Amino acid sequence: MTDITQRAMLVSLNIKNWSANRKDPKVTKEVAEKHNADADAGNYTKRLLGKAALAEVREIASAARQEHYAQSLPWSDAGMRILPASNYFHYTDILTTWEEKYWRGVDGFILLYPTYRDQRKLSLGDMWNEDEYPPVSEVRDSFGWTRNIMPMPNEQDFRVELSQADVTRIQEDIRSRVLKEVQSASQELWMRLSESVEHMVERLTKYDQLGKDGQIVHSFRESMLTNMAGVIDLLPRLNVSGDDELDKIAKRMKTKLLKYDTDDLRKDQAVRQQVAADASEILDAMSGYITAN
Repeated sequence: MTDITQRAMLVSLNIKNWSANRKDPKVTKEVAEKHNADADAGNYTKRLLGKAALAEVREIASAARQEHYAQSLPWSDAGMRILPASNYFHYTDILTTWEEKYWRGVDGFILLYPTYRDQRKLSLGDMWNEDEYPPVSEVRDSFGWTRNIMPMPNEQDFRVELSQADVTRIQEDIRSRVLKEVQSASQELWMRLSESVEHMVERLTKYDQLGKDGQIVHSFRESMLTNMAGVIDLLPRLNVSGDDELDKIAKRMKTKLLKYDTDDLRKDQAVRQQVAADASEILDAMSGYITAN
């Protein structure tokens, strides 16, 4: 247990965005009366701003969360994920870049907030209510970015004054839980590799199927290879369990499946079929390490 607690930590990322939505009691009441419904039958929520106003900030936040997930592994606690020490600096550099981009987006929105507010007056018509729009300072405080790092639970750190039997039982529970979560994290890595190989098998196999006009109807993009290369590149930094089989499979994928570019795979049927066959063999080899949910 000491080994794993020294090789990984827990990380959480919380990004808070202003919703720019507000319940309208007046319209809610009017809708209920119009349809002869009870007052609590539903709520009418209106958008204080047009969708485009916050689109950039929301897209940045979504992309940052996806990168956070990609650079870490699952942990059962809500919001927490496993971050191997070997990926700490890479993760920090990437998320710091996203955080800076996020706040630039927020600042840009805040600068235009008065304009977005005034533009919405025409769209909302009689539903417009200037009092529902908070001041700029309050809107700015509705955005937030918090990243927390915590140590992995360690049974040796549990020193509460209880009977020795209770302490031993709780320490064992902590140890078992950490081991279970690390095993789940390892499974996610196997799934990431498997999904990329499975996608390759599907695309390369279907590529030869022609449509009615004799044109290829199931092509593939360069992202099929770049996404796989990205997973392989990240794996050594996320292999917190030190699973040698994961490393072996990743090296096999790199050697067998990434030695040709997309042009080679499209133009040369023999190459395409060979890579598809190699991918199928690797996928079969993976099956023994993936546990069904």
